[in-house]
Amino acid sequence: MSTKSAARKRRLSLMTAGLAMAVTLSACTSLPGKRASGSEGDGYRFAGVFCVCFSNAYVAWKEGFFEEEGVKVDDFVMTAGGSDTFAALAGGDADFGLSGLDAITRGIETGIDVRGVATVSPEFYSLAVDADEADGVQSVADLKGKRISVSKVGSASWAFLKLLLEKEGMTEKDVEIVPLGSINTTMTGLKSGKVDAAVIWEPGTAQGVADGSAKVVASALDPADHQAIYGSKSSISMTLGVTQNFIDENPAVVEGAVRALDKANKWMHQHTAAEIADVIAPFAKGLDHDILVAAVEATMDTMPKTVAVSEKAYTASAERLKGAEIIKSVPAVDTVFDCKVGECVK
Repeated sequence: MSTKSAARKRRLSLMTAGLAMAVTLSACTSLPGKRASGSEGDGYRFAGVFCVCFSNAYVAWKEGFFEEEGVKVDDFVMTAGGSDTFAALAGGDADFGLSGLDAITRGIETGIDVRGVATVSPEFYSLAVDADEADGVQSVADLKGKRISVSKVGSASWAFLKLLLEKEGMTEKDVEIVPLGSINTTMTGLKSGKVDAAVIWEPGTAQGVADGSAKVVASALDPADHQAIYGSKSSISMTLGVTQNFIDENPAVVEGAVRALDKANKWMHQHTAAEIADVIAPFAKGLDHDILVAAVEATMDTMPKTVAVSEKAYTASAERLKGAEIIKSVPAVDTVFDCKVGECVK
């Protein structure tokens, strides 16, 4: 057995022993089908992939901020990728979706009436390579012809990869894109050698660095990389998405959800990474607590203090999405976001 194969086998053994992420939520369920959103006596359903970048939503639920604002949450549904989250939201299987700016904007371009109402997080993705192959990869350009995983084609992780490729004068045709779903299956694919590189997110990044399975090539959480990728210190990646019909029928509920997220952001900035990790730990069963704390620390460095939508951050992100041909144009901020139930600032 080669040294590389032996090292990979040891890492996989550690993973199956419990060091890898098991991100199934005890309180979450699979999408059971459409129902009357917010019908009498029913709570509301949130959907999104598992990501530390969504800690404010998890905190808002677990610390009771949603309930304080009159938003009863029945469940939080894990999806395999951002495209699934958007489909659940647009199709009525979820009332609120933690959805990428790219998905919201592309949906509007095709006539799907979904709007953002709050900023959930700035860009947070990393591109990591298999540690066994890291010596031959110094930049994104070195990945030409390689297998690179995203959660799903059409997801925000796919959009991030397209941005990185575009910066190097490359397109999707220059690599083999492999959709692997959740962060758990993505990290497994990277560690096993199924792919040469992967678009990952916290806590996957912290896990990969800690167990030596991954080398980060580019990270939106790194200020220098972020500036190089987006041409700006600020950006918008994830939003709280809602259908326009739901906003029209339940404006007070949507406004309450926005206020609850804002409370969660303020709470997080007043507490330590370890305290935040304690609250969101039920969402990351099987993940070593120290890894979760490290993931929260990395994320909190860029987490905004308010969920208000920054027009500057929106424009920086949307212009890059257009440059990579992910969206056709850069709409006005109040086309993509409902600035009446949420808040948009210059």
